[in-house]
Amino acid sequence: MIFAGNLGAQLLQAIILGLCLRAFGHHATIAELLLVNTIAALFAGFMPVPGGMGVAEAAYTAGLVALGVPNAAAMSTAIAFRMVTYYLLPPAGLGRDCHALAAAALVPVTGALAPLLQRAPVGRVAAA
Repeated sequence: MIFAGNLGAQLLQAIILGLCLRAFGHHATIAELLLVNTIAALFAGFMPVPGGMGVAEAAYTAGLVALGVPNAAAMSTAIAFRMVTYYLLPPAGLGRDCHALAAAALVPVTGALAPLLQRAPVGRVAAA
């Protein structure tokens, strides 16, 4: 089950990498894209940099250049791929989390935990 999930994630990332590469007018086989993605992920994981920032982009660029993609297209593909798969996800999640917290604040607390979760009125101290 874990193997299938990891394989699915690798395939999905290779497909996204291929789509980013196509956006800049080049193509590669799925096997080549899987190889580049796996080696870049391993290389980025070994470096003591949070999220492999910078290291992953360099690894993707080097891998794509090794496949015969020109330098400018390889770097553009690497940056576009990381923007789509890594950098744009936290702001989207933050927006979702803020929305969920705001919605939860509007829902009244009921049930057995209600006395424990009720807030004290403003300006008063809750009785101990």
